Amino acid sequence: MTAALDTSIFTSAALVTFGIQAVGFLVAYALQTEIFYDILGGINYLLVAFLGYHTSTLSNFSLDETDASQQQQSWRLTCMTILFFMSRGWLLGFLAWRAHHRKGDSRFDEIKENFVIFFLVWMIQGCWVFLVSWPLFVVQALDQSRITSGDEQALSYWDILTCLGFGVGVIMEIVADIQKTKWVAHGRQGGFCTVGLWKFSRRKYNKILKNHE
Repeated sequence: MTAALDTSIFTSAALVTFGIQAVGFLVAYALQTEIFYDILGGINYLLVAFLGYHTSTLSNFSLDETDASQQQQSWRLTCMTILFFMSRGWLLGFLAWRAHHRKGDSRFDEIKENFVIFFLVWMIQGCWVFLVSWPLFVVQALDQSRITSGDEQALSYWDILTCLGFGVGVIMEIVADIQKTKWVAHGRQGGFCTVGLWKFSRRKYNKILKNHE
């Protein structure tokens, strides 16, 4: 495959991401609250994904619309962006519900009065958003004008497999969040969530528990 990455998408995403986090920090520090910390992170995900998709699709309009390879590339871009929106949209809704339900986050009680540490926490969230979104930026930033072979750009089995894997990952994310929420509602039995899908990611912890029984 012959393609070039449009680095402007990465630059724009970085500016938007850290701009959002900086403004969020200033408001949060002034109000001495963390209530919208997670929510703003979720909104940040959706915003940079939309901007990247919009930028990429606009660049496609300047190309030959009869080129089948461009149509295939658009499907790849669209599928990946939709799946990303599903994943981060769920995260936004879940975190918004959790923030409302908990009415705050005790982890911030001792740091939100410290300007430097509180600022760093917001910047860490910016890094988290940017790095998790990075693979999507790569897909969005493929320079369509540098593609020379339609056969090379046809929607491949790897693309389909990637989308299926991504879709399964989104489902697992939703199921795991629901399972842990139920575990918390039942009093955090065991002190560490090892139910449902979590038992597979906590295998080492499960072994430690069994050794102490």
